[in-house]
Amino acid sequence: MNFLKLVPKQLVLQNDMTYQGHAPKWFKETVFGDIVFTIGMTGYVKSLTDLSYAGQILNFTFPLIGNYGVADSCVWESLKIHFKGVIIHHLCPFYSHYQAKTSLTQWLHMQKVPFLSAIDICALTKRIRIKGSVLGAITQEGKKTVSFANSYATSLVKEVLCPILKKYGKRRKTMILVDCGIKQSFLRRRLNFPIQIKRVLFDYDYLDQEYDRVLLSNGLGDPLDCRQTVDILKKSFNKKNRFLAFA
Repeated sequence: MNFLKLVPKQLVLQNDMTYQGHAPKWFKETVFGDIVFTIGMTGYVKSLTDLSYAGQILNFTFPLIGNYGVADSCVWESLKIHFKGVIIHHLCPFYSHYQAKTSLTQWLHMQKVPFLSAIDICALTKRIRIKGSVLGAITQEGKKTVSFANSYATSLVKEVLCPILKKYGKRRKTMILVDCGIKQSFLRRRLNFPIQIKRVLFDYDYLDQEYDRVLLSNGLGDPLDCRQTVDILKKSFNKKNRFLAFA
């Protein structure tokens, strides 16, 4: 199990603060992302597959993560992990759960998402809570050699979302669901209602089509990357008997 072997690495923040830890040996590069944290004791699979956090580095505040493994994709929020990296105090190499298909360690390896363990997650979390989000890097380089220039993605929405349009259900009423980074659980809940859902991308022009409802999903990245969504939405206000909702 070569993916279990760890080597010394560090988390370098843009303000020059550094936290020492260990990362998998297979991870050779440097990854950048805004550091965010979650306080959940469970639900790490849903957090890791949430499109809303694409391009970021997730810090788990609960000290032990991975003990119940990873179930199949029917409970994921998207088809893969979108975080650039994961920070965990102690990552369980083994798991015990009747629905689990693999360990969290192996899943991160399969998804090519590095993790950093054995760092002071309490100090890091307090720093984020007091001073706000900060750009960081998981790396083996020294803090003086890490360059944060051009480390942000230009448009996370265009980079992450799938361009395939989909229809769900065959009902008389039709809802246009504008996908700006929707969670799969959100979509599954909407399928319980007696309505046809047409899922379109954030820049799709639906004004010439017949529909009864328009629903804007949650999203990721900078809202300014979705200017087309706003422009089309403004034009839709001129259409009569239409209902608008926000996720």
